[in-house]
Amino acid sequence: MVDFVVDAHKGLSFRTFEALAYQKKLITTNKEVMKYDFYHPNNIFVWDGKVLDGKQVKAFLETPYQRIDDKIVHKYSFEHWICKVLDISNHASF
Repeated sequence: MVDFVVDAHKGLSFRTFEALAYQKKLITTNKEVMKYDFYHPNNIFVWDGKVLDGKQVKAFLETPYQRIDDKIVHKYSFEHWICKVLDISNHASF
C-alpha cells in the first residue's frame, strides 16, 4: 500500500490503519507514523519524498512482515474506535 501526506490533513490516514489491520506493507511520506507503537521498519517504509533507490524499495518489500501484537492491532481497529466514539463501555475489554 502507498500513502502520501496531504497538506490539508493532519495525523494518519485510514490507509495506515488498513495496512495494520490487513498485515500489509506500507510506503508512506508521513514521518509521524514512526511515533506509534505499531511502527516497525519491516512493515512501514517512510519515504522522504526524494528520488527512491529501487534497491531500497526491493529490500523493504522482500523483508518479511513483522507481526504486530493483537492488542496493539485491536487498539487501532475500527471496532475499537467506534465503541470509543459511541462510549460503549466494553471497548477497553480486549
